[in-house]
Amino acid sequence: MAGDADFVPAAKIARREGIDFVLDPMWQSIPKGLHEHIDGLRTTCPRVKRQP
Repeated sequence: MAGDADFVPAAKIARREGIDFVLDPMWQSIPKGLHEHIDGLRTTCPRVKRQP
């Protein structure tokens, strides 16, 4: 788990090495700047329903 800025250096290195960097934002929004450095978004984490 990390904040959005923490992913940018890892994503850049991975992509330079030919690795597809797919991010699961866990139902959170991500900033536009991070979109530039990832190859895709995929959510596999189930959405948690909060009880009243």
